[in-house]
Amino acid sequence: MTRFLQTPLFHTLAYNGIWFATVYGIKWQQPAWGIGLACLYLGQHLLSPFQNKTGTDGLPKSRWSPSSQNSAHPPLGRWRQWGNDTLWILFVGLLGLGVEWIHHLTMFINYPDPYNLFPWPLMALWMSFSLSIKYAFGVFDRHPLILGLFAAIGAPLSYYGAAEIAGLSMTNADLLWVLIALGWGVGLPLLYRLSQWGQRS
Repeated sequence: MTRFLQTPLFHTLAYNGIWFATVYGIKWQQPAWGIGLACLYLGQHLLSPFQNKTGTDGLPKSRWSPSSQNSAHPPLGRWRQWGNDTLWILFVGLLGLGVEWIHHLTMFINYPDPYNLFPWPLMALWMSFSLSIKYAFGVFDRHPLILGLFAAIGAPLSYYGAAEIAGLSMTNADLLWVLIALGWGVGLPLLYRLSQWGQRS
C-alpha cells in the first residue's frame, strides 16, 4: 500500500478526486471538501518518507524521488527532498492563486463569494496539482511537445467542465479558451522541467 501511494497512478487519481471535491464544493458552498482532501493528500506525501524503512545508506528503500526511477542517480536525502517538495508545493500554490486572481480581475471567470476574494479551495487544488506535475508526468520526460499538446487540450476542457458543474459565469469565453490553451501548452512543460530541477543531484 505504501508503495502504491508513491506511484504516478495514485497521484493522478488523488488529484482528480480533489478536483471533483473542489468543483462540487464550490457548487454546493462546501469549500471544506476540496481543502480537506488536499490536506490529507499533501500531508501523507510529506510524511511518507519518514514512515518508510531505510536501507544501509539511511535513505528510504522506496523511491521518493521521481528522477531516480529512470536514472542511475540515487534519491535525495529525506530532509532535502522534503524541503524541495514543500517549496515546490508552496510555489505552485501561490502561482495558481495569482492565476485565479487574474481570471477574476479580468472578469474572464466570475467566482462566487467568498472565492473571488481569496480562493482557498482553488489554491489547495493548485497545491495538489503540484505533486501531479512532479510525480505523475514522468512519462513525458523526453516528450515535452506531447506534454504541451496534452495540456493545451486538457486544460480548457478542465476549466469548461468546472464551469459547467459549478455554474460559474464567464465573459469572452472563446478568447479565454484560446488563452488557457496557449498558456498551459507552454507553461506545463516548463513547470515540469522546473519541478525536476535538482532532483538528480
